[in-house]
Amino acid sequence: MKTYCIGNGRTLKLSKNNDQLTLKKKGSQKSATFTPARWAYFLLCLDVIEHQLDKLSRGEEVAYRNYYGGK
Repeated sequence: MKTYCIGNGRTLKLSKNNDQLTLKKKGSQKSATFTPARWAYFLLCLDVIEHQLDKLSRGEEVAYRNYYGGK
């Protein structure tokens, strides 16, 4: 498994076969695990996610959901 520091106390871990990647913040039990295809789809959604976060920070109501695949 390869581990990379990606800033702000966060790490990205790639599985031995590169078939899974996991994001985790230091000191937290929470993590997010993606297959390469789901990670690519997530990256394609970042503009929309950032737009929704901007609205939220301005106090606007946000009801955003996105399905990244899987069961």
